[in-house]
Amino acid sequence: MKHFIRNLSLKKKIHSIVFFCIILLALASLFSIQLITKANQKVLYQSVASSLSYTGKELNNRLDNISTMADMFLADTNIQNGLGILKDSSSIQDRSIAYKSLYGVLNEYYFTFRKNNINFMSLYQDRYSIHTHIAAGKTLPESVVEDLVKRAEDARGRTIWITDYSDQYGLFMVKHLLRTEYLTLDPLGTLIVSINVDGLINGATNTSHFNDDTRYILSSQENLIYNSSSIKTDHKTLFGTYFHSRYGLVNKDGDSFFYVKGIIPEYGWDYVCLIPYGSIANSLRTSLEVCLIIIAVSIGLAILMSSSLIDSITRHFDNLILKMERFAAGQTEIPQVSYDYSKRTDELGILHSRFDQMVDKVNQLIKTNYLNKILIKEAQLKALETQMNPHFYTIP
Repeated sequence: MKHFIRNLSLKKKIHSIVFFCIILLALASLFSIQLITKANQKVLYQSVASSLSYTGKELNNRLDNISTMADMFLADTNIQNGLGILKDSSSIQDRSIAYKSLYGVLNEYYFTFRKNNINFMSLYQDRYSIHTHIAAGKTLPESVVEDLVKRAEDARGRTIWITDYSDQYGLFMVKHLLRTEYLTLDPLGTLIVSINVDGLINGATNTSHFNDDTRYILSSQENLIYNSSSIKTDHKTLFGTYFHSRYGLVNKDGDSFFYVKGIIPEYGWDYVCLIPYGSIANSLRTSLEVCLIIIAVSIGLAILMSSSLIDSITRHFDNLILKMERFAAGQTEIPQVSYDYSKRTDELGILHSRFDQMVDKVNQLIKTNYLNKILIKEAQLKALETQMNPHFYTIP
């Protein structure tokens, strides 16, 4: 390899060096573009993450408000008394009055806290059920109600959130109500609160500066609570395949999205914001194409200009080689070329001038040596004539 490189002509060596530098600069430019693209994604992530941080806090606040309402509902003396009468009293009139009182208090709580995206509230006790909306009693199947009540009873007074029915009936908050009087803690009933998840997400994100095509996903550790994206799959696949990092790009059915993942700490729920990346990607792609065109044109111009500049230098070496070849072929006169090097003071001018001077000296030496040999021959001939002439004299 070294032998091959060493035997390359000077022109090819210079061309190789220039082309290598051009390719190196082109690769550095492409790498820089890649870094800029990643930096753009990072800046986008920081911007979205900042807004999502507020969204997460807003979701947390709304859920806390509903949990606080459930605690207030449990501590309300009207609720305690009304449920106690429904459970203990044998008087139909007293139970009817208590029922109406509970209905009024339940609706009062509903209208006070409905801005937290409550669909309806229901109160269950054995054979009694009280609803803020008449249709609410018919909305949920009996099996779902029984499951919600059982889970509330198993929680033993804790406020819990049920996400198993999010895809059909929405999100539920349930609380088993215990008698607080004298701390007897015997069961009085179960409060079921249905949450409008669409309203919850929209209310928490309406202050964000994202466009209308932004999609959101809300999920508990086991179930999807809300999914407005086009990615329809189970919880495990969704977060194991698509959203496995804090942020990134995801493609589905030809649509590209930039996603940012966060968490609601107090509840352990994950939420994901998906921003359409198509327009951003098109803008970046257009910028990349323009950069590539500029790089390609720059490389072409650099090659043309460098080739022209290299040719303008190496042709003078070619002229010098031509002079040497003509001189080696026996041409004693200074070989003539189509360029005057006598006025050049750079290295090329010096090389040509020194070669021309060398040719002049060689020619002078040749002429001097030739004349000396001729003079020596003439002197030898004259001496020989002088020696031979007496032998040819005749005596008279």
